[in-house]
Amino acid sequence: MADYTRTWVRLLILQALNKALGYHKHQAELLKSLAANDGVTLSRDDLHIELSWLENADAVVLQIVDGVYIATLTMDGQEIAEGIKQVPGIDRPAPGC
Repeated sequence: MADYTRTWVRLLILQALNKALGYHKHQAELLKSLAANDGVTLSRDDLHIELSWLENADAVVLQIVDGVYIATLTMDGQEIAEGIKQVPGIDRPAPGC
């Protein structure tokens, strides 16, 4: 995965979902959002790995429809994205972010 740390990318994914209408996005929307808003370019495979990791951490719920990943933020994921809760393996947002 490029120059980005996995812990930071996981936080960015949660923050993108936290800003999304309905707190969910499919993989193409997430990839575009990360590139446009954060300058982070990931492959689909890397995104799938991180989404699966976040699902195991109870931060997202995943649906896979015809090979397309759809991620929905959980309450724990929202608390992590907002810096209320800390989870090892996910960066904490900087103050004021």
